Amino acid sequence: MWCLGLCCLLLTLSSRLHHPVIAICIRGGHVAHQASVPVFLPRNDFPPVAEGWATQASRTYARTRCKKLPPIPSQLDDLPQTMVKDGYEGLSELENSNEAVHKILSLGMAGHKERLLMKFKQYVESVRRHPLDYGSYDVQVAILTARIRNYQEHLNKHPKDKANKRRMLMAIDRRNCHLKYLKRTRLDRYELLCSQFGLAYVPTPEYNRRLSRRAQAKKDFRNLV
Repeated sequence: MWCLGLCCLLLTLSSRLHHPVIAICIRGGHVAHQASVPVFLPRNDFPPVAEGWATQASRTYARTRCKKLPPIPSQLDDLPQTMVKDGYEGLSELENSNEAVHKILSLGMAGHKERLLMKFKQYVESVRRHPLDYGSYDVQVAILTARIRNYQEHLNKHPKDKANKRRMLMAIDRRNCHLKYLKRTRLDRYELLCSQFGLAYVPTPEYNRRLSRRAQAKKDFRNLV
């Protein structure tokens, strides 16, 4: 019995220390071949089981990464940097001022909001019929076009901004309504706007209900009867 206990102890130690042990044959309670005594390994020679688990948690090769959209050209790039800000044109004080004042009041030192306001003014000046034209369909299409392109530039950098995406879609629908009216009433103004801003009226697709297989079978049966 003591031999059997010794064999079990050797097998247990060899399995825990990852050391091979010679096969043991027990015949009639005697040991046929003497088992090799396992050599105790140093602490640093154990297989790095825990280290493998630690590195497994830090792997990031399977992590999904969002694809960055290619940058689109900004509509504000064509504005001259030396242009004076809105509201400072024609001032007599600017003529006698030094270069630093001109630089501060130019679009090169302006923010995005002021530059966008100048783009609105530039679009309106190109389509309005008289100096007091601020509410015609042509002017509204021009303002909506500048606003939509500004939303597109913003959403290209921040695609998860759902609020501005909704505002952009609403502006697109409103511009489509104005283009539809101009196409029906004044075709020359519609063609001028489309050629100037690179637009095209796309009608809203009709609602198409997709029938299920059962509903389609019922419909075919009614047509036969």
